[in-house]
Amino acid sequence: MRSTLRPRRTTPVSSEAYLGQRLAALRNLQGITQDELAVNLGVSASFLAAVTKGNKKFPDSLAAAAAERYRVPLTFFKVRPDPADIGPVTFKKTSAARKRDEDRVIELYNEAARLARHASQLSGWREVSLPHAPDYDGDPEEIATAVRNAAGLLATQPIENMTRTVERLGVTVVHRLDPDDADDSAHAGASRPSPWSTRPLIGLAATLAPAKKRHTIAHELFHIIAHQGLDVAPTKVRDPRERAADRFARALMLPAEVALHEISESLTLQGYLKLKMKYGMGVDVLIKRGEDLGLLTSKRARSLYIQWSSHGWRTKEPVNVIDEVPVLLGQALQRAHGRAYAMKASHITGVSADLIRLWVGPAVDPPADDDLPSNVLRLPGPTGS
Repeated sequence: MRSTLRPRRTTPVSSEAYLGQRLAALRNLQGITQDELAVNLGVSASFLAAVTKGNKKFPDSLAAAAAERYRVPLTFFKVRPDPADIGPVTFKKTSAARKRDEDRVIELYNEAARLARHASQLSGWREVSLPHAPDYDGDPEEIATAVRNAAGLLATQPIENMTRTVERLGVTVVHRLDPDDADDSAHAGASRPSPWSTRPLIGLAATLAPAKKRHTIAHELFHIIAHQGLDVAPTKVRDPRERAADRFARALMLPAEVALHEISESLTLQGYLKLKMKYGMGVDVLIKRGEDLGLLTSKRARSLYIQWSSHGWRTKEPVNVIDEVPVLLGQALQRAHGRAYAMKASHITGVSADLIRLWVGPAVDPPADDDLPSNVLRLPGPTGS
């Protein structure tokens, strides 16, 4: 009599060392198909599929070959899901975005988010401190005011550095999530508004102008605050949640009190350029801010947009906004691991050392706290130190 305890042939085969599902993650990161990955690793597509699904053991030789070919540590294939990785990644995209590109952005985000959690925890960096959206009925204007208060900004104070402001609130920011430097026609920023994540990440998945970077970071911050626990991420630019995030970004950068004083029906494009210089916002975004608050009629706004476009400002606006540089991830990793942070963090987290170097930027030892300028976040020492 056959034992009922004997597993079926389809029962996944567990491996103490490596997880087959990580081959799917590798494939997504590389933007290739399973057949392409199989050819590159010198195995059959059917065998690779069985390993990926857990129906066959993940051989050490296959892990070593994949690690060498794609410059990832062997620990990449040991990464297990974390509760903070539950939930969809939200990012603004257009109908031109391909599924393969979307999968790549999501996988890059997952890698960066895991690295950020590691750096945050090991360095003793505090957990996120953000307003509770239900306290404000989800209103973008009120939440923007609450965020400004939490960041210690005065009611009419310009946000000189959006990246650093968000970092001070405990959110990691990565400006170049994708090493391939995609343009902004399909994707912009990415976040995961998870209720289980106390150390969230905002990643920029495209090459953006400095003013648009600032807006995108603020946009994703709203998702983190207001849209936790989504089953499905917003997929259209005109989704009400996307529109609310855009309005929050405009309100965060240009409070209503300032807009009521500065924007009027008679303000010319030159006047908007002066506002751009002070508040770091695109002229089109400033015009939309005027519409938000009823300071511009639809006719006047349409006229301004036409002028803006006819001047060629859709592709390149006058007045340069100073580009920003994230510092928090690099400071945390160097605080945790010292000069060799990339290789050490790579081995522990399974994240490619090449990606770590890309996301951190030039390796510069963080100065002593007393030497830091006032606009640079000061990290606390490790817990217990």
